[in-house]
Amino acid sequence: MTKNAPTNLDGAKIRSWIFDPATPGYAFLTLEEVLAAFDTTSRTLLDWRSSGFPQPIAIPGNRVYNVEAIREFLKEKQRESVRCTRAALK
Repeated sequence: MTKNAPTNLDGAKIRSWIFDPATPGYAFLTLEEVLAAFDTTSRTLLDWRSSGFPQPIAIPGNRVYNVEAIREFLKEKQRESVRCTRAALK
């Protein structure tokens, strides 16, 4: 069964928090927060892991995602996109 993002979490607010420079890189998000932030399913998130999305970190009673690792993943995807666009325009 695929777990969908809970409707009670504000994905836009979570995304804003992820990209806010005041948010420390050592902060963590729960699975539910990650799903809401990217408006996706746990199955899609599992697929993203094969392309480098950070693995969750096990802590007592939960599994969490490091904010800085998510930022780095997104920066790398942005760099890949720029490289592909430049190559296509040549």
